[in-house]
Amino acid sequence: MMTYLIMIKLILKELINLVRKVDMHLILSIKHTKQFWEFEGRNAKNKYINFWKQIANELIYFDDHIALESMYEIGYLAYLDSIFNYYEDKVYYLSQDFINVIRDSGGYNIDRLLIIPMISSDFELNLINFNYIQYQIPNAPYNKLAISIYYYFPSEDYNPWNILDPITIYDKLGYKYLLYPFMEWGSNHNYKAIINSFNYMKQNFTDKGFPVIISEVGLLNDYIKKNNSIEQFLYSFFSISSEYEGVLPCLWDIPIVPSNYNSFYLNKEKGEWSNDKYRKLFTKISKGKFIKSFDYYYKTNLETEDIRLFEYYSIYANQKRIIKIFINVKFNIHIDNDIVLTVYSLFKDQDYIEFNFEEKDGKRQYDGTTIFTVDGSELDLYYYAQVSEWFDEEYMIINNITVQYEELYLCFDHISYKSDILNEIIS
Repeated sequence: MMTYLIMIKLILKELINLVRKVDMHLILSIKHTKQFWEFEGRNAKNKYINFWKQIANELIYFDDHIALESMYEIGYLAYLDSIFNYYEDKVYYLSQDFINVIRDSGGYNIDRLLIIPMISSDFELNLINFNYIQYQIPNAPYNKLAISIYYYFPSEDYNPWNILDPITIYDKLGYKYLLYPFMEWGSNHNYKAIINSFNYMKQNFTDKGFPVIISEVGLLNDYIKKNNSIEQFLYSFFSISSEYEGVLPCLWDIPIVPSNYNSFYLNKEKGEWSNDKYRKLFTKISKGKFIKSFDYYYKTNLETEDIRLFEYYSIYANQKRIIKIFINVKFNIHIDNDIVLTVYSLFKDQDYIEFNFEEKDGKRQYDGTTIFTVDGSELDLYYYAQVSEWFDEEYMIINNITVQYEELYLCFDHISYKSDILNEIIS
């Protein structure tokens, strides 16, 4: 333990000297806290608290050029990990312990910027799939608290953006998953997901005084991406982020070859962009000469989704009251006396409800599809609508799910926005 204490002192002394020398700002954090917790078991919490006590004591007399982040990269590959971490309350309680330790140490730590993570390192899982769960922000005396999210996806059917070859993972129950590289970005769902995520951050964090740091955005490999995917993603993500006050996205750049200064975006040895098209893109954004997403909103009370994520088609209502849910299905084979669909939602008090349908419950349309309807006009349905089908595509295909809300809301025209983004990139 004495060696551990000496190492912390030496490392911090060197970091403080570097920060002073070049007048830089630095974030100090712990990586892979989830794995540390599982490996250390019941001893993990005490080691975690003691570690931050040592850091805090060394920084009492050093100003806020150093910010502290309680942990990062927690459950960054697992859908189930995100649920597990949240319901075990580990992230929340460890973050609260971290805040208490730093603030109680006094000196500059009383109002030093502290950063806490969300429940997973997957941007979309945090901000879209679980937005009906009220993320609990720890109490932080003197404020100066920020939220961090790591952007290792966009994902499409849970396939990562940043891997080169298929990889195998196992969830906590031992089930095996094979993940394939996500080859193309730019679907209607991708654009819609970005807007929903930024609006969620605004409503739940920045409007309440908590800035958001989005770390490691855009780990990409040019030669395996299709159809201007990288330009579409970078242009839309960073231009949209510049319209939202209090959100800071950080571009992630790594060497193309290990131990080489020439990275994907930047040549760090020469201090210039590796590719001029990315220089032009970010220069345009920095000068405010980009397509403004705020110009693409219109009022409606309907919302439609046609992308299946994981085992569900889902729409997250974000506190809006749901009046009706419509599911458009194409049957390839007649299915008799069996449940073909289950629709899930929540009441306002977050009690769970489900609706089961057989094929005969649907209304046949002129185009050969079938519409199933959930009438929630007499119910207090909120938060989300999810649809699970019980037969594969040989028997039936869900075309889309549409939700009708009680009131009009501002909806983003992602189709027109995407078209204009593409026209500008190509030109």
